[in-house]
Amino acid sequence: MGGFLLGVTFAILMTGGPTAKVEGSASVVDSMRGKDLVATVERLRDQITTMRQEMEKKSVQHAKELQAQKEGRAVVSNKACKGDRHRVWVPSSRRDATDPELAEVLQKVAVDDEVLVAVSNINYAGKGGMLDLWMDGVKRAGVKNALVVALDDATKHNVEERGVDAFRMDMEIPDSQKNNGGNHAVSALKFRILSRFLNLGYSVLLSDVDVLTLDNPFKHLVRDSDVESMSDGWDHGTAYGYNDVFDDPDMGWSRYAHTMRIFVFNSGLFYLRPTEASMALLDKLIKRLESEGGWDQALFNECIFFPNSPSNTVCFLGMFSPCHHVANQVCYTL
Repeated sequence: MGGFLLGVTFAILMTGGPTAKVEGSASVVDSMRGKDLVATVERLRDQITTMRQEMEKKSVQHAKELQAQKEGRAVVSNKACKGDRHRVWVPSSRRDATDPELAEVLQKVAVDDEVLVAVSNINYAGKGGMLDLWMDGVKRAGVKNALVVALDDATKHNVEERGVDAFRMDMEIPDSQKNNGGNHAVSALKFRILSRFLNLGYSVLLSDVDVLTLDNPFKHLVRDSDVESMSDGWDHGTAYGYNDVFDDPDMGWSRYAHTMRIFVFNSGLFYLRPTEASMALLDKLIKRLESEGGWDQALFNECIFFPNSPSNTVCFLGMFSPCHHVANQVCYTL
């Protein structure tokens, strides 16, 4: 194709173009001889080379998309993904290879690439303890895609003995969390655990073991945001936010300062979809929890709500997306 285009172009130059008169062709050839003619040919050759390279790239991308369709997964070019931080990715053989043991369990447990996850150690897994109550509620609600991440062998054994799926993970509590109390220290591990699930392409509804399940929670998710979380608010105003006015009479006509108030998200029950934005949130939470310590719920809300600052390298500004007109369900789109 490139040789054909070059030949046609050269023929046009030699004849003075398709509209040139025959008697004027000699002067055209004379003017184009030497350096001008060589430069024109080189420029055309470069253009043809660029066109060929673009066609080869498109051919390679098309082959990837065809292979992806065969594997039942979605693959898009980097150009298409650029800027789309909320595109949900799905499980694939390529992702499974990065974490094969967990992938094998999730293939069995997950329903529609979603899973309900609780994290526990033996402190909560004793007979009649909080984990038992959690499992009882999950069973009564008919949740089939529940999984307990067990931090020790005894917990895994107790969970499987109750007929619930468990996956053993070796997790070391970071030094920054060791003095925060047993339950907070364990809770701080969940964000690193969740990153493994999201990386494999699974959406996760994380539940602390002190949550009592009355109905299948997956029936009540909207799935229009990167994060859907329970709110600590108790009505529409506290859960979805309200305009709070501060009055300073000394400021005269500008005495009224408007502020926005919203009660925090509860990090004991929230849903994450596998997106670039969700992973960025988890990365920032993991970094802060393991470097500066602190309560996981406080940092969870700070990373979502606080505006960017010179000390932050990742910005999480976005828009709210209410799940339902129910006070204890709020979503946030990063």
